[in-house]
Amino acid sequence: MGRDLHVDMPSCLLDRFQFVIWDFDGTLFDLNVDWDSLRQRLHAMLRSHRGGSLPSDLRIDTLVATARDVGILDAIHAEIAAAELGGLTDWDTGLRVGPTCHLLRRATTSAIVSNNMSATIQTYLGRIGLPDVPFRTRDIVSRPKPAPDGLDALRHLWAGGPAVIVGDTAIDAQLAVNAGVEFIHVKELDGDACESS
Repeated sequence: MGRDLHVDMPSCLLDRFQFVIWDFDGTLFDLNVDWDSLRQRLHAMLRSHRGGSLPSDLRIDTLVATARDVGILDAIHAEIAAAELGGLTDWDTGLRVGPTCHLLRRATTSAIVSNNMSATIQTYLGRIGLPDVPFRTRDIVSRPKPAPDGLDALRHLWAGGPAVIVGDTAIDAQLAVNAGVEFIHVKELDGDACESS
């Protein structure tokens, strides 16, 4: 990874929770993806497939839903996965060391729920040596965050104990509301008991 991660940590903000659900991009890793360029490519793929006009300002989530409706979801998912995997290459600048240390410390009581692709999450988890951490991603669930589908599929892992979502966006905060769990912004973990060298 280019850095040593030390996980001998004293008590921290997350210790009051039985289970931690992590967002990915912006929380555990900063993907180097030109999202607007990707959105334009997805838009062009949809326009080419279905013909006619398509509003030019559609969000990626809307484009994915449209792709599902017109039968080219696999092609759209492949384009997103390729962009994300290309953006997962710079570990020295992309890896969020503090949050990743927390994940390493709590590997058996953590999961990832992300609007990224499963190939991206599998690659990250393999690289940090935690291939068995459960996750749900946009290509696994029928509705992406902030719908609680991904989290609900993992809810059996904490059996009603206190759980928290750690994320970096309003979507993550809304997911927490929708799922009935607490939310901590990843910035609240800054300086929290995990070292990097």
